Formats: sequence, structure tokens, C-alpha cells
Amino acid sequence: MDFQYDELICVSASGESQTINGLAKVVFYPCTYYANGCRALLISTQKSEHEMSCTFGGCFCPYPDGSCSWKGSYDEVVPHLYTYHQRVPSWNGEELVISATNINVPGPLYWVVLQLCYGHSFVIVIGKHYRENGEQFHVLVQLIGSRRQCEKFFCRLELTGRGGQRYVWDGPPRSIHDGITSAVNNNECFLFDGSIAHFCSSSGTLQVVVNISMETEADGSTQGAQVNTFKSPNPRKHDREVSVSHSNFFS
Repeated sequence: MDFQYDELICVSASGESQTINGLAKVVFYPCTYYANGCRALLISTQKSEHEMSCTFGGCFCPYPDGSCSWKGSYDEVVPHLYTYHQRVPSWNGEELVISATNINVPGPLYWVVLQLCYGHSFVIVIGKHYRENGEQFHVLVQLIGSRRQCEKFFCRLELTGRGGQRYVWDGPPRSIHDGITSAVNNNECFLFDGSIAHFCSSSGTLQVVVNISMETEADGSTQGAQVNTFKSPNPRKHDREVSVSHSNFFS
């Protein structure tokens, strides 16, 4: 017999192969994250479903400079950020305004804020990088949790231009398992070019409004990632502001 992709495959040409494959469907397998402490035993049809939401799934440090090799459980991420990345400010609440300072500084840059709400922690990353056609900015909301848990939440990200022009992105957060690069490459975060960033900034500071809600509270008509542009005659003012200085990407 051979073991492949959670199935036992009998290499014999006899009729015993059907019996063995039938047996494989009722054999219990340990979770992939057994070494991290998960003691779940599952049949093959349940294993993938369980591992999508397993709280023992290890994750890498979400700090975006690429210099940290730490890996641990979800519960250890926030203490790690506070201990080893002390420049990361935090905010308690569903809505905040991030003031990313010095966006005019040359080079790839990032700004990181930790947002705590609904009993969960979210890592907000604003980044500036370069494409063939110039500067590109991204804003990414990452849940410190599994991909399945991301389905419970809904994000609205907003920029306001000097003339009241508003740029709004609606969509779900991403798990820190997925990383920043794939989100940017697959257009699964708020992306805008340098001209919009500078149009919406003031004295080199870009303000991004971040609002996180439970999926049940979101309007069903806005499901899925999308960007809307419209003009507001009375731009909103916020008092829930976190100012964060930039850091350079590790090279």
C-alpha cells in the first residue's frame, strides 16, 4: 500500500484495493498542526476543512521588513510585536485614522498599526513600492487568525482628497498566513498610485480611515473587494487618529 494525499492506495491488482480505499475513508488522521498542540483526529474528508480554521496553525511574523524569522501560534503574535517591534502603535476600536507620515521619502516604505476589536487583532500595513509606471501604494488589513475566521469580518478603507474626492475600498481582511506580496499581486487589497496618494496627502502625511465590522453587520450589496470613487460635499472629521512613522523595507 502507498500513502498519498490522505488516501491509502492499494497497488495490488486484486479486488482488495476497493476494500483498502473504503477503509481509508474511515481511518482517523491527526491534524497537520499536531506538533503545535492540536489533538484533533479526523477522517480524510474532514481534515482540510478543519485545518482551514485550526487555531494551532503556526504563522510567521507579520512585520513587513523581512528581517524577522520568528514563527509561532496566533496567541503569540501580539506579544511578539510588542516585544520585538516596539515601533508598532496599537488602537482599540472598530474605526481609526492612520496618519502615515513622510510619504515623500524616497524608496520602498511601510507603516504598521495594530488594531484590536471584536476580540481579535488586525495588522494594518500601508506600503509604498515601485512599479514600472511609478509609485504604487497599498493598504492591507490582516487578521491574526485563520482564513476561515476572515470570513466573519468586513473592511472599509477610505482616502479623502483635497477637494472632497473620496476613494473607498470594500472587502474582507486577509489572514496573516497569506502575506503581503500575494495580496498586492492579486489585487486583494486597497491599491492606488502615487498621484492619488499625493493628491490625498497634506504636508507629506497620508490619512487612511480603517473601519472593521462583523460580516453580519455589512451590507450584502457590498460583498467582495471593490474600489469606489465619489465626491463628498462634507468630508468627515475623525478624532480617532494614530500617527505612525515610516520604516524602510529590509534589503
